[in-house]
Amino acid sequence: MKTALSLFLIIFVSAFCRAQSGTLDNTFGTGGIVITTVGSFSAIGDIAVQPDGKPLVAGLYVNGANGFDFVLARYNYDGTLDNTFGTGGIATTVIGNSFGGLNSIALQPDGKIVVSGYIDGGTNDDIAVARYNTNGTIDNSFGTNGIVITAVDDLDDNSWDMLIQPDGKIVVTGSYNGTSTGNNAAVAVVRYNANGTLDNSFGTGGKVSTRVGPGHSRSVTLALQADGKLLVGGKTDIDNGPFYEDFIILRYNANGSLDNTFDTDGMLIFGNGTNARDEMKCLLVKPGGKIIGIGQSNIVNTKNLLEIFQLNSDGSFDNSFGANGIVITDPNAIDYSTFTDAILQPDNKILVCGYLNTTISGSTDFIMYRYLPSGALDNAFGTNGRVTTSIRLWDNANCITVKDNRIYVAGSSANDQFGTQQQFTIAAYKNCFAPTVVNNNLSMALCKGGTFLGNVVIADTTISDTLKSTCLYDSAINNYHITISNADTVVNKTITVCYGALYKGTNVYSSFFETDTVMAPHSCGTRKFINKTQVNVTPKIKNGFGKDTVLCSSGNIRLVAQQPAFSYLWQDNSKNAQYTVNAPGLYWVEVTDTFKCTARDSVTVRAGDLFLSITPDTTALPGQPVLLVPKTNGTITWVADPTLNCTNCQSVLASPLTTTTYALSAAKDGCVLNTIVKVIIGQSLYLYIPKAFTPNKDSRNDIFKVSTNIAGPFVMQIFNRYGERVFTATSTSTGWDGRYKEKDQPNGVYIYTIQYQETSSAAPILLKGEIVLIR
Repeated sequence: MKTALSLFLIIFVSAFCRAQSGTLDNTFGTGGIVITTVGSFSAIGDIAVQPDGKPLVAGLYVNGANGFDFVLARYNYDGTLDNTFGTGGIATTVIGNSFGGLNSIALQPDGKIVVSGYIDGGTNDDIAVARYNTNGTIDNSFGTNGIVITAVDDLDDNSWDMLIQPDGKIVVTGSYNGTSTGNNAAVAVVRYNANGTLDNSFGTGGKVSTRVGPGHSRSVTLALQADGKLLVGGKTDIDNGPFYEDFIILRYNANGSLDNTFDTDGMLIFGNGTNARDEMKCLLVKPGGKIIGIGQSNIVNTKNLLEIFQLNSDGSFDNSFGANGIVITDPNAIDYSTFTDAILQPDNKILVCGYLNTTISGSTDFIMYRYLPSGALDNAFGTNGRVTTSIRLWDNANCITVKDNRIYVAGSSANDQFGTQQQFTIAAYKNCFAPTVVNNNLSMALCKGGTFLGNVVIADTTISDTLKSTCLYDSAINNYHITISNADTVVNKTITVCYGALYKGTNVYSSFFETDTVMAPHSCGTRKFINKTQVNVTPKIKNGFGKDTVLCSSGNIRLVAQQPAFSYLWQDNSKNAQYTVNAPGLYWVEVTDTFKCTARDSVTVRAGDLFLSITPDTTALPGQPVLLVPKTNGTITWVADPTLNCTNCQSVLASPLTTTTYALSAAKDGCVLNTIVKVIIGQSLYLYIPKAFTPNKDSRNDIFKVSTNIAGPFVMQIFNRYGERVFTATSTSTGWDGRYKEKDQPNGVYIYTIQYQETSSAAPILLKGEIVLIR
């Protein structure tokens, strides 16, 4: 049954994900769409998602007076503007009387936001890079008032893509032209240090310029390999023709030189012939090093086609992907289509976005495709791997990103046919590519007491941020390792002190901590140095000899020291854990434990003085009481015997009927002496008649019977107070049990007569007396 249920769940999850992936996420904005009005015209150039799940976009807007300016906006997970950012969620930067726009955005590990694009100073464009604080204010510690402007040549320069290297350096790519290129655009790559200064270890003064052929060339996409090499992609004119271009992919070493291991000269140029317009739009690097290129082609008499390439690390086409390393998709647009951006999901599926003309009247829609790692369209996504979204009349998708179980596509949309009133537009889609995305090594540095994700942090810690899922699965988890810059520095020491020893003038008996604190200045305020000492007090050595003791005259004593221990030393220099005492005296042992601590215990052993004696054996008649009196300085205990009147009396009366040996012992100070005494019963004629009996069936004195050694005739009769005979016996072995005619007789005095002859020839003797019956 469990197997069947599991199979059902797997089928259900698979079907659910297929139904979910690519559908608009209704938990974002209105039906998955957010449109934000910024000035009379605005467009998003790039999108990123912060680790806390908040989407962040950058682009340009018309400010109404000074042309285009920089603009950023940050949204909450539900699509509402984040009021903690900029003004009401929007941060704008006016570039004087210039025109400017942002084409790329990246996040530093500390949360600061780096953007790149261009600034038009009135005569030509220059590359612009700016940095913002996490709250949307410009970061004045970067460049000049938060902005770095770079001219590669004396005419127009522009940045179309950007990335931040693991070492914090910022790389941008785009195009430049000027006198040095004969007014033809060429590929530009610029690298900056983390503070915005040009990195002189890259190219010439931080700049690399590359002519690819005699005509115009430009780079619009940038990717970083795991080995630190840089890939740029774009297009170049064919034979300096004005309308036809080829794809280009260039690879640079970390110092900015072309990498000759890539297609022999560092430049891969290919296309669909002299009658095609080919342009590489995005480069992606797969785990393992294979390179994905996303481009579009417009061949004569055709509309734009989407082309995806997979290359080996040396620049050769990977024949395991698509057909000979190439996948071509025709979107079947009514008029035209444009593909703008792509991203690699954690499961290596490829997402591509753009827009296409859907009606002859000129309206456009967002479009997405998703491909499997093999290059085949992913039929679990949208309809046969394609998702088309109509938002308003004019919809342009410029960028795409994936965060956990959500896809974001951003750009602009407008209700007029020519898009003259475009505004920020973001669409969020559900994406079931994996049940959970976990980032385990996101490092953050904070000052002590700083706040991160709503947590006040005062010590190094790990904070897990669980994001709301838009899909079947519950969440995506990011684990942040928070390091406190001015964290308390604890110097731990451990010392060991013997139990009861003096430590700083005080005898110590239990472990404890000592703390000494010193404050020192730090850029975050102060820093605390704590000298923390763990004082471990060893366990008490317990010998346990107890009080002084007595050595009995006929024995010995075994003294046992605490075990285990490191060593033992007795008063006679013996070194065993045990010691046998055979004579009185003072005995001691010094124990050394495993901590090299010592303790001594002693005991005085004195000789015991117990004595015990008793009168020699004595002779008595049967039943005759005999007083037995032992001599001792101890406590007497007699072995129980029915003929003794006491077992714990110093002196006792013994009344045996036959010869009996009595055993007794005396004890003092743990010593014991034993002896015996015998009472011998004489063999002369005797006759013993009890005075009372108790026939209550407790097996004690239940029968009235005569004890005698008479051998002649014997008759005993018993009468009640009415003279009625209740019992007769003709043998000394027979006694009365207190019954007559099968009935118990009452308490009282009864008369007995005994007639006996000492021998058969002797004269009869008659005895009379009373016996008391007691129940």
